[in-house]
Amino acid sequence: MIVQFRRIVALMTAGSLALSASAVLPQAWLAGHMLLGRPDAYEIAVYELSRLSAADYEPAIESALEDGDVDLADSMVDLARQHQVVLPPGLTDRVEAEAGSTALASASDTWDGFISGEASNEAALSGAIAADLVGYGDVRDLSAQASAYLKGEPVDHVTVAVASVGLALTGTTLLSLGGASPATVPAKVGLSTIKLARRAGKMSMGLVEDVAGMARRSINDAALADLGRAAKSLDPRAMLSAARSLVKQDAVKTFADLGDDVSAIGRNGGHRGVMDVLAQAKNVDDVRQAARVSNQFRKGTRGAFHFIGRMTLKLSALLYHIFGWLLTAAAWLAGALWLLFRFISWASRSFRTVPAR
Repeated sequence: MIVQFRRIVALMTAGSLALSASAVLPQAWLAGHMLLGRPDAYEIAVYELSRLSAADYEPAIESALEDGDVDLADSMVDLARQHQVVLPPGLTDRVEAEAGSTALASASDTWDGFISGEASNEAALSGAIAADLVGYGDVRDLSAQASAYLKGEPVDHVTVAVASVGLALTGTTLLSLGGASPATVPAKVGLSTIKLARRAGKMSMGLVEDVAGMARRSINDAALADLGRAAKSLDPRAMLSAARSLVKQDAVKTFADLGDDVSAIGRNGGHRGVMDVLAQAKNVDDVRQAARVSNQFRKGTRGAFHFIGRMTLKLSALLYHIFGWLLTAAAWLAGALWLLFRFISWASRSFRTVPAR
């Protein structure tokens, strides 16, 4: 009777360990990494996102749908799917239906963005970026800033630096009917987005000051004056030559890297996602961390940013959850070792009872 009871207990323990392994072990691994390593803001955010449950997702998705932000709701559904969080089928079906009925951007918005350089929505952003990819937008913006410089008017150093680096990456002007090479397109797209966000007043003051500081340290004022004179004389070759000398060579890579980060956020999070980041980031490093998040969660980027923005990443709460998962893992390991001991004991007894031949 006792032997049979022990077997039942062992079978129940084995079943419990098998069922809980997929939930306990990954979380314990993350908790151990967080405790032993030196997690930065990105790693803490990713860890916190892994702890969200359906109870966190459902009201957030409902709220996004009520606000008409179907893109955010769809991103949250994808984020939940990545973390294997099961949502009510009715809710996911509703998001899918509303996402499918979302109107596509109109051609007129794209054209307006190309001509004006303004980006009020995704279509206009596409048009404005297209203008920069062939050099038109950068030449237009640099000419305006160079003219202001010659007149003694205020100059937007962010626009000057971003446009001149963008033109250097493009390697051409609109008149040559060329464009950016495939390798530089992501950086170009990101730099154009920064320029448009700056013009629209959608960049945080902290980020503007950080980028402006980078720009002031890297801009060649003499080349800016040369550009203004070339623009007055309508000399495209002289304009391109001056534009390429505007930013010091060692700063070009720094701005190109920033452009790559912004491009990654936009590629994964869309127009609203990238604009949200540029509006909330305090500095260039925040943008870099946001790019890391977006590269991990892809379509779930906006959903990730939504939850991260509402998280209070307190060390005490973090340690509480870390030790909780580590204790759970210790209990799981103890159960596994007990089962292993039982199996070895059973195998040993079975071996001893086998009659010799």
